[in-house]
Amino acid sequence: MRILKQSTAANVMVFMTDSADHVSGKASLTLTITASKDGAAFAAITPTVTERGSGWYSLALTTAHTDTLGDLALHVTATGADPSDLACRIVAGS
Repeated sequence: MRILKQSTAANVMVFMTDSADHVSGKASLTLTITASKDGAAFAAITPTVTERGSGWYSLALTTAHTDTLGDLALHVTATGADPSDLACRIVAGS
């Protein structure tokens, strides 16, 4: 689990696996991302997504995405790829 400071922009990486073989990284995807803040219901978010290569994508989370203390769960989907999930812990910044 990645630790992020509350109300601070951060880039997080996500790996998208090709749904054809469930192993290879999948390029050129349009990602759909939902987030749950501190156990709340999942809702769509639209961070800037940058493809980094070999199936890796950078999600540029904004201060609005990281404004709630606790767990930030991300569910990422795309046509032709297996879903990917990641969790971050939002902590008070200093």
